[in-house]
Amino acid sequence: MIMTEIPNIVRLNLMLAAIVVGTFFIGLFLDRFVYKKLKKIAKRTKWKGDEIIVQSLRRKFSLWLPLVGLYAGIYYLF
Repeated sequence: MIMTEIPNIVRLNLMLAAIVVGTFFIGLFLDRFVYKKLKKIAKRTKWKGDEIIVQSLRRKFSLWLPLVGLYAGIYYLF
């Protein structure tokens, strides 16, 4: 028996994986470009607290955005 159509559960899982991978790449973009821009802005100010806040954001986008994508994908797809 050859199946010509992908079963619905496989299709939903592939869509969920695509959402998670997509949000991971968005997180990488934010980590690389937005973080650098925020770091430059923070260096121009006199207050040192903003540099600490910006430093705490390092590598957080690529961690948290896929988790948000996973949650949103499960919530809306299932």
